[in-house]
Amino acid sequence: MLRVHSFNIADYKEVNALLATYPLAKGMHILVSDGHVMIPFEDGDPEPLSVRIATIKEQINDLAAKKEIIVQSQMVLEALLETKRGHFNELKANIAEADTKPNAKGKAQVLKEMRAVEAQASKAIFEEENRVLLNKKEIERMDINIAMLNKRIEEIGDEKA
Repeated sequence: MLRVHSFNIADYKEVNALLATYPLAKGMHILVSDGHVMIPFEDGDPEPLSVRIATIKEQINDLAAKKEIIVQSQMVLEALLETKRGHFNELKANIAEADTKPNAKGKAQVLKEMRAVEAQASKAIFEEENRVLLNKKEIERMDINIAMLNKRIEEIGDEKA
């Protein structure tokens, strides 16, 4: 469990003894202030249930923040996809119109080029739809993960009782 011990800045032997016995807490730094050294360390004892619950709540908050980014991205992707579909439908209408016109010089080449653009646009829409589906699955996965973490908090709460 995370602990903190304070020493007078000159008590290096005691500091060394602490660090020889316990590891410095992960991600923490030794703090120096007003002639004292504060050392956060792990004592190896299990965390109390309240700390375990707080750690799980941090995970939930992290997931919720990541999910919010994906939800925002999803809204943007869906708006872009709608625009692409509109342009694609317009392109298809233009191809149909060009195809019904009497044979003009270069008509075959123009239709060939338009159909090539149509194929590229169709592929782009397909890829965008796949991204939307992947995001939906990721949001679903995050929702399940958050639900499981909340369930874990309830289980720990039952352990406390």
